Amino acid sequence: MLRFLQEKELFEHVDPVQLSLRLLVPPGSLLLKNDQMIPHLGKLDQAGFSYNWKHPDSKMDHLYQDVSRMVSEDTRQSVEPAVTYSRVWKTVEGTEIRFDPQRKKPPRLTESWYC
Repeated sequence: MLRFLQEKELFEHVDPVQLSLRLLVPPGSLLLKNDQMIPHLGKLDQAGFSYNWKHPDSKMDHLYQDVSRMVSEDTRQSVEPAVTYSRVWKTVEGTEIRFDPQRKKPPRLTESWYC
């Protein structure tokens, strides 16, 4: 997803919170009957209305936690989305990404949205 956003120059049009979303498995989901998903399912989180689950590769769960923490911190501190995107890129790709400081920035909402 990061590469797509970069290639299409969409990184500033997608709120950083979208980079930290995880698949939700609500009650009634067909994933609950999927033989490949069943071994990774945990208990139902009533408050979150979703089953907890673990990725088969624990590195992916750690990456999810790192990115979520990073996005949350940057959002609280009103960090420019391009900076957050760059930090996430470095975490995932291991390389720096730079943006033209003179680039035209699109208008933004005053708070992050999850949908």
